[in-house]
Amino acid sequence: MKRLSKRATSRRDHQAASKDDAAWFKANPDRSHRLRRPYDVELRETMAPAATPASAIPYVVARQVCPGFRLRMLIWSDIEVPDTEAIGHALFDLSTKQTPGQPLPMAKVAALQLEYARGGRA
Repeated sequence: MKRLSKRATSRRDHQAASKDDAAWFKANPDRSHRLRRPYDVELRETMAPAATPASAIPYVVARQVCPGFRLRMLIWSDIEVPDTEAIGHALFDLSTKQTPGQPLPMAKVAALQLEYARGGRA
């Protein structure tokens, strides 16, 4: 039995996550953001911020820039977060402006997702 190197295993696992996101966006053409639980490889290669409580829930926020090109960001939440376009959009936008290791202010997430749900723009 042939053993795969850690690099080959990591690449294969990332490809699985990428294919999963691609299939999801193809099945949901009206969406540009997806909120999902991370694959093991995404957790292994990212450290939780030191201030993250043990009860924090990891999520990946994926943004499809155009078909075939996606950006992913790992976030940590202290609550269950529903996968809606407006929430995914708000989390992605706020996470890009947030200091690493600092929690996202949920009041800002809530306000921004309401604006996006009403048709507001980034």
